[in-house]
Amino acid sequence: MERLKNGVKQTEEKEWGRGRLLLSLSFVAEKNILLVGVIRAEGLPALDHNGTSDPFVKVKLLHDANMGSLSSNSFSAIRKFKTSVKWKTLNPEFREEFSLKVSMVDLPKLALAVAVFDRDLGNNYLGGILLSASSKGERLKHWTDMMKVHSTKHMRWHTLSPSLLPQ
Repeated sequence: MERLKNGVKQTEEKEWGRGRLLLSLSFVAEKNILLVGVIRAEGLPALDHNGTSDPFVKVKLLHDANMGSLSSNSFSAIRKFKTSVKWKTLNPEFREEFSLKVSMVDLPKLALAVAVFDRDLGNNYLGGILLSASSKGERLKHWTDMMKVHSTKHMRWHTLSPSLLPQ
């Protein structure tokens, strides 16, 4: 079930397991820019001995092979970004935004992989999400809302999945 809280779409789920992440998506068609905002996370698992974690988020724009080939000159490589580390917290506030150059033609053929890690010697995986036109449920709704209504920040909470995302 979906509801609004402080203007942000919420998904009512009793169990977050790996926690959840608040993201904003906006496509600015006039500039061919996808803006990805990593706002905050909550309920992350504690992996450090002190009962907290040191989370950071990796954002990657990938080709979604399920959706066909890309136009030849608009997308040359995977694009990656990383937030700063938020030390000793299970409910970090990131408030970081990343700008990705992408054409409107290719947007439906792309996927956004967002993964949360605990900063450690091996950067332990906490959970992640994959947003694309071939996603399901709330993830698909967030992606399609961004593609349909341009130049508007679409904010939505997503429950983190334990499945490892493409690296």
